[in-house]
Amino acid sequence: MGMLDEVKNTMGSPENLDDVLLDMSRYGQPKLSMHDNGWYCWIKMHVTSQGATFEVASEFGHQSPRAAVDECRARIVATIKQFVA
Repeated sequence: MGMLDEVKNTMGSPENLDDVLLDMSRYGQPKLSMHDNGWYCWIKMHVTSQGATFEVASEFGHQSPRAAVDECRARIVATIKQFVA
């Protein structure tokens, strides 16, 4: 199973925030923070097979930590699709 399949298989599961962040940590170093206008999540990722390191992030200003993490996670999937394609 490839990286994209692994990420897709975990999306949509009724997980708690800890589980989602731990799952994301398989692909890099996820971070979650509160700013003046809301929550923000980002992850520094490294795709070994491509020799690429990059950051994936949510938008600023999410109303909940989970919303920021879910957006970041969806962007991880979209980014991995670009590398796999």
